Amino acid sequence: MNIPLASYTRTGRGRTLVATLMALTAALGLTASAAATGTPRIGTPQTGITARAYLDTYQNFVILDTSQAAATAGWLTKIDYYAQATGTIRFVLTDAANVVRWVGNPITVTSVGLASATLPTPVAIGVGWRLGYYTAGTGVIPFDYTSPLDNVEWTDNNTGVPPIPSSIPTGLSGNHARVYSMGANTLSSKDQCKDGGWMSWGVFKNQGDCVSFVATGGRNLPAGS
Repeated sequence: MNIPLASYTRTGRGRTLVATLMALTAALGLTASAAATGTPRIGTPQTGITARAYLDTYQNFVILDTSQAAATAGWLTKIDYYAQATGTIRFVLTDAANVVRWVGNPITVTSVGLASATLPTPVAIGVGWRLGYYTAGTGVIPFDYTSPLDNVEWTDNNTGVPPIPSSIPTGLSGNHARVYSMGANTLSSKDQCKDGGWMSWGVFKNQGDCVSFVATGGRNLPAGS
């Protein structure tokens, strides 16, 4: 099903070059140091979280991005996505073998556009883990057909929310060369908390709160969790 691409314009508020660069960095969800060194990520890069040409016509099923797996172990605190339709969705994480390890709470999407789902508590992930989403109705997060290097897998139509653990099947019929507008930064180092980086994760009270979380391997949860 072809869906028209949406377009939008952002208006900068900075009055100087420095302010403009800071605003752009904040819009990308990165600190200056993270922007320079590259923040580990699972799923589509931040610049790819945008409107796309297609929405799925299946419903009550799961889509899993198998080609943009986590390169680094760490924690997710929020998931970025573009909603091109309204509906109820739940994000899903699998390990490298496509076994479901986490299913998020239902999210009721009521408007079209860029969005971020902040997780109630940070979710630990391992190397090779994959990001997907369940939709109760037809597709909410859009996709484009791309090169064979960008692959996804999915459950069959009307198979429901996947149990934990369960395996996402591979090789169902259809074009698997797709990229979806969803992804998340991975917190994996205390350095990502410094120089204001703690603010980009959306769950920490201050830098010390973020550093403590990472230093204890996630045992000291963010203040207020």
